[in-house]
Amino acid sequence: MGIDEGLNYLQTFNPIESKAELLEKTLIGRKDLVDLLEKLVIESATTGNKHQRLIIGPRGSGKTHLLRVLYNRVSTNSELKDQLKIAYLCEDEYGIASFLDFIVRILRAFIKWEPEHYGYLEDEIDKLKKVPTDDQEKVAVNILLKHIEGTTLLIIVENIGNIFTGIKDEGQRKLRDLVQQNPVFTFMASNQALFAEVQYEDKPFHNFFKITHLKKLTLEETVLFLKSIAQWEKRTDLLEFLDDPEGRGRISAVYDITGGNHRLLVTFYHFLKIDYKNRLSYSFIKTINDLIPYYQSFMNLLAAQQQKIIQYLCQVRKPSNVKEIAENCFSTPNTISKQMSTLVRLKYVDASSAGKETFYELSEPLLRICFEVKENRGGPVKLFIDFLGHLYSSWEIKQRYSKYHLYRESNRPEEGNSLYPEVIKSDLPNDYTFFNIVTTSIRSSNINEALQQLDKALQVAGEKNIKNEIIQNFEESLNVLLIHTSKENISTYLRESLSLIEKYGYVEYFYKALPQAIFNLLIDYGKIEINRFEFVESILNEIFKENPSMIVPLKFLNIGIRHLKKKEKNALFQFTKEERQTFKKFVLDKI
Repeated sequence: MGIDEGLNYLQTFNPIESKAELLEKTLIGRKDLVDLLEKLVIESATTGNKHQRLIIGPRGSGKTHLLRVLYNRVSTNSELKDQLKIAYLCEDEYGIASFLDFIVRILRAFIKWEPEHYGYLEDEIDKLKKVPTDDQEKVAVNILLKHIEGTTLLIIVENIGNIFTGIKDEGQRKLRDLVQQNPVFTFMASNQALFAEVQYEDKPFHNFFKITHLKKLTLEETVLFLKSIAQWEKRTDLLEFLDDPEGRGRISAVYDITGGNHRLLVTFYHFLKIDYKNRLSYSFIKTINDLIPYYQSFMNLLAAQQQKIIQYLCQVRKPSNVKEIAENCFSTPNTISKQMSTLVRLKYVDASSAGKETFYELSEPLLRICFEVKENRGGPVKLFIDFLGHLYSSWEIKQRYSKYHLYRESNRPEEGNSLYPEVIKSDLPNDYTFFNIVTTSIRSSNINEALQQLDKALQVAGEKNIKNEIIQNFEESLNVLLIHTSKENISTYLRESLSLIEKYGYVEYFYKALPQAIFNLLIDYGKIEINRFEFVESILNEIFKENPSMIVPLKFLNIGIRHLKKKEKNALFQFTKEERQTFKKFVLDKI
């Protein structure tokens, strides 16, 4: 299998088409767990101690990946050849409606993975078809026990909750009896969430499994995951981009939206590697288009009334209470309340309390985003994802800039230079005197001097080809302008500085600095009078009313003022879930 085929496996998560080396290389954040499971399987195969494990993780969290790696390892372990037999079931084993069905699927799993060794089982299954119905279960069990005689049977099965639901309590009791009477079974199973059959004390498989909940990838693990794929492809250009503040900013933005979901990250990478020089929203919308069938499949599992509720929550783009949902879905509050309880239990919807009211929103923002892209080509989504990318790029630059100066002041210049090489392109401090004077002049209300120094600074930046430093300085000057100068000076400087910024081709960098500047304003809300906030909001709306990229930053400013200064009840529920998370991370957590 070549590189492209291997990556196709990662993209589609087809457990049959795989490349062991690629799967091991991209086993980020899951290696310790797979190492443990491997040890448990070996102990189960070589001793009388049989381990039963259940991995719980949401859709796309890497369950298939880690179980496939486990299968690759133990199936190729020559020391286990005569001690272990493996039944590796498909990710979605549809149509298992009885204990007999499950036993037959186990037999077919042997055939699927090793037809050259276990083809005879096909003949046994054909014979089983002709056995009287009342005797088929007993005969099927005997075929299985004879096949695994003298060995341990490892059953690797995903979505086991669906199988248990299908075979019902009667089938579960028969399966538990089989395992107890024949202590040769080891289960390595997974499911998207805990389910009644393992939670309730009156169920046959209560306390049978030791349960492990998968943690989502951290941001650093997400970076390593994407880098591991880029290394596999030998994409040195992409690796450099992923180390750049712009690249790290994009990853951080996508991480916030995807929650470190393996499946979604791989799909995003597929488009990022082709279009990483374009705007983040370009790659992101392509990714979403590719995911629409994936999310539509989960909508198809719901009843019509539930689909209508989910569609409304997609359209409204903010949390809603039962009364609002009932009115818009032309139903009664009692009916909607029952449906919401079900959708919360199924993890389609999250519930948040605000006083006596409960607000509901989609658990996965990407479900709503897919709907938006499908319905209107994702207008609001494009704006938000670019805003988030700019915000994180600016934040990444600021972090490196701070560390650079810390290292320089600590007599560790080499470490500082490696963190912030663009600063070294300039002859510090002379070249940046202009930028420092810009900020100082704004603070002292000398706007003419500030504009003259800005002209010189932008000219030097163009000659030195310095970009990231520009964003840092734009942010610093905007902070001083919006918080400390007169209303007249804010208006004059913004209008005239934008002309200079356009002249030197740094408009994109100005708009990357503006989101963080707005957040800094909100963080300092306690020191700022409400009338200044209202003026700043008014002048920014007036100057940038024709600029679509300012819609999202100005939304954050408006709702931030209403929440922090005006103390409006439930103002934050005007945000989408992902917007609310961003506001918490960049504003509320810093106050």
